[in-house]
Amino acid sequence: MRANRDLRKHASPQRIAELNLIGNNSGNSVFAHAVHRALSTASNDITIGTVGRKSDLAGHINERYDQYVIPLANAFRRSFIERLDQYSEIIEGLRIPVVVIGVGAQLDDRATGIGRLPRIRPNVERFMRAVLKRSASVGVRGEVTYNYLRDLGFSDDEVHIIGCPSLFQFGEALAVRPYDGLDSDSLVSINISPYRDKMGAIASVNAARYPRLQYVPQDLGTLRVLLHGSDPEPGINYAPGIPYRISDPLIRDGRTQFFIDPTTWEQWLATRDVSFGTRIHGNIAALLGGTPSFVLAHDSRTLELAEYHEIPHRRLDDVPDDVDPRDLFEQADFSAFHRNHPERFDNYVRFLNNNGIDHIFRGHREDSAAVRNFDRQIELARNKRPVSVSGGFGSAVSRKRKRLREVGAAILPRSRRKS
Repeated sequence: MRANRDLRKHASPQRIAELNLIGNNSGNSVFAHAVHRALSTASNDITIGTVGRKSDLAGHINERYDQYVIPLANAFRRSFIERLDQYSEIIEGLRIPVVVIGVGAQLDDRATGIGRLPRIRPNVERFMRAVLKRSASVGVRGEVTYNYLRDLGFSDDEVHIIGCPSLFQFGEALAVRPYDGLDSDSLVSINISPYRDKMGAIASVNAARYPRLQYVPQDLGTLRVLLHGSDPEPGINYAPGIPYRISDPLIRDGRTQFFIDPTTWEQWLATRDVSFGTRIHGNIAALLGGTPSFVLAHDSRTLELAEYHEIPHRRLDDVPDDVDPRDLFEQADFSAFHRNHPERFDNYVRFLNNNGIDHIFRGHREDSAAVRNFDRQIELARNKRPVSVSGGFGSAVSRKRKRLREVGAAILPRSRRKS
């Protein structure tokens, strides 16, 4: 199974940051974990891997495995083309079934047509043809991606809307507790796409409005800032007002928490009153913890998932810079999200069945024991604390760096005197 990291094996935040085991975005771990859990039957032996530079990787996979499962996110985008072509090359060399789960196109939030991604059409067509020779259908995130692929000429039987597998982590069991209002003492969680200018203003005004608000970043750059206790590497420049430097108030004051493992993330979000922002998997992690969430959709990938799963949402461009989450949640209605979740889950299971995937939702008793064992492995391996400059891994690293600077400053004058 394709994933950046095997969550059954412990990895420290420092190692994850050094090797980029989140694939630039910790949200990747949320849907990868859900798919891995769904495959954790008694009869499946799962190996986690990524597309690397190994020569004859297709031959290696053919010799050792019976099936190649590829959970994906917004893979149909210009910046992912090199990696998409790598997948196509590998898949073309495979003789085993290949199943793609949850792929999406990335357009702006008002675009649905094929004309928005003309340069990558040959790459997408190559990938789709390679996969469909080895599977019954491709699972896509929502209507935007479905329409895009249908415009490319792929049939209705070949493109199956399944949404995001992360929301099916617990099968039909998914319940968000009722919204209970917000006041100045409420525990608000905000998630931010740091390249969206508007989120800087929204974060600043609500940090003042809700003194206990906490920011949960997902990008590799901010993780490294928290771990190193220093400003980001040269070349990282996010939108004005976005907290990403060590001196930015939400980071400086210990109001920023970075989660390495999805289960720790979900458990922490379960203690919050609400979650809101532009990160789709940041909000999905909250929903998995039972916390009311509101998506500020800023492109097609966030919008199509919010629409398909009927998660309360608005377009980012349609809310003011000083939007209050209280106003968002007072208008939010989770009834359709709950009412139609079982039907969406059944649709997901049909996709798995049609593609010959052995999964835990078949209801076999031995699989119940297998998934309990899987959950125990995840629990033993997970990082149980977030990374923060206050009280987390980041503070320890920051203290060490400060001590090294002090030692260095003391040694340097002595060295000069000797010379």
